[in-house]
Amino acid sequence: MTACISPTPEKLVQARDVLTRASFSRAQRIIRQHLYSPALGPEFLAQAAGLSRSTLYRVFASHGGVSSLITRERLNEAHRRLTSAGGPSAINALAYDLCFSDPSTFSRAFKRQFGYSPRDAISLRR
Repeated sequence: MTACISPTPEKLVQARDVLTRASFSRAQRIIRQHLYSPALGPEFLAQAAGLSRSTLYRVFASHGGVSSLITRERLNEAHRRLTSAGGPSAINALAYDLCFSDPSTFSRAFKRQFGYSPRDAISLRR
């Protein structure tokens, strides 16, 4: 608000940073709510968050990009499910549930993210 009343370069940068963080948080909530939706992607996210596509990409630039963050969130959810008691043992079904194109793509991404396979994650169950 102070950037509007008394605009200075410093206040404008601060305001932009606050808006960027708020936009990122809103978009991240939307991602988590729609992890299992095949429609979840940059177009969907921009519309749901009320951001232009270019603004969305700018907001996510420091986080590795929109698609990579969606993938990371899906992998984190897969990890949580695979390591929790009573979690799924059907890795293929989980891969498709989380909208990966096929189980091998899912397994490679999972191993790249966590350093071990989804099958190994099941052995970590609590």
